Amino acid sequence: MPSDPPPPRLHTAMIHQASHRVNFHEHPYTELVCVEHGDLSTSCQHRDMPANAGIVYVLPPRVAHDQRNRGRWRTHCVLYSGGEHLLASHPRTLDLCDD
Repeated sequence: MPSDPPPPRLHTAMIHQASHRVNFHEHPYTELVCVEHGDLSTSCQHRDMPANAGIVYVLPPRVAHDQRNRGRWRTHCVLYSGGEHLLASHPRTLDLCDD
């Protein structure tokens, strides 16, 4: 009988609050970024993905991305590995505004 895949492993959880842009960078893990406040836009794999409060970015491992803004912003970020069977890791936004 096949064994269940291992659960995701949390590597980092943090809250960012600022009024400056974040230059292109990458992580070795999948990143989820929940926008709590502000108007942001992230570029990833030649796509521009705008977001505001209630939007979650899904950013795959080892893929460069940035973050631009207008004014102050606040985000909650989680970096994890594994769990591809739970949430496919391709760049996109998830709209949780009504959840």
